[in-house]
Amino acid sequence: MNKKIFFVVCIFLSFSWISKAEDSKKIADSAVVYYSQNKFDKTIACYEKILSNGYESPEIYFNAGNAYYKTKQYTKAILYYEKAKLLAPSDEDINFNLELSKKFVVDKIDVLPQILISTWLDKFTGAMSSDTWAFFSIITFILFLVLLTIYFFMRSLVVRKIAFGISMIFLFVSIITFICAYDQKKNIDDNKHAIVFNSTVNVKSSPDDAGTVLFVIHEGLKVGIQDKIGDWYKIKLSDGSVGWLKVGEVEVI
Repeated sequence: MNKKIFFVVCIFLSFSWISKAEDSKKIADSAVVYYSQNKFDKTIACYEKILSNGYESPEIYFNAGNAYYKTKQYTKAILYYEKAKLLAPSDEDINFNLELSKKFVVDKIDVLPQILISTWLDKFTGAMSSDTWAFFSIITFILFLVLLTIYFFMRSLVVRKIAFGISMIFLFVSIITFICAYDQKKNIDDNKHAIVFNSTVNVKSSPDDAGTVLFVIHEGLKVGIQDKIGDWYKIKLSDGSVGWLKVGEVEVI
C-alpha cells in the first residue's frame, strides 16, 4: 500500500513539474512578445513570475535585466546582470550590458590589484559555466574508460600502448575540467556579494546605529559580504574599505 502511495505521489509530482515547465515556457514566450512591443513592465512581470516558480538561467536573468534597463531601473538591471554573470561568467553580452549599466552608478571604486596567476586562473575557469565544465569532465572520463578497456583487452602491443597513452591524456583533462566545474560551482554557492539599493548608505564602524560613519556609498554599487550580525552586514569594497550597513539597504546577488 505504501509503495502504491509513493508511486502515485511521484507521478503527481512529475506531472506538476512538467505543467510548471510548460507554463514557464508560455510565460517566457509572452515576455519576448511584450519586449518586442516595448511593453517592458509586462516583460518584467513575466520574468519575475518565471523566477518565482523556481526556474533560473542566465538567459532569464539577462532578459529581465534588459527590461529593467529599458525602464531606467539601472540598479535592478545591475542585480540581474550580476545574477546572469554568476551562471555564465564569460558571456560577452552579459558582461557588456553589466558594464553599460554600471556607468549610472555614482561610486567609482578602485580595485585592489590581483596576483597575475590568480587573474589568469579566474579567467580560465570562468571561460565556461560549471555545467559545461562538468559535461566535458564526464565525456573525457568516459573516453578514458573506453581506451582503458581497449588497453586491457587488445592483443596488439602497439594498439595497447597508444590506447594507454591517450587514456592518460583524457584522464588528465577529465581531472582538470572537474576541478574547473567544482571551482565554478563553489563560486556560485559561496557568492557573498550584494548590490546597494538605497540611494545613499552611511557605512558604520560597528553594527549599531550609534556607530561612526566611515564612508558613504550609493545605489548600484556592488559590495562583498563578510559577516552578518542581527540586521547588519559587514561589507568590504573592492578597494579594501570595510564597514557595516543594514541588511535592508542591499539585495544579495
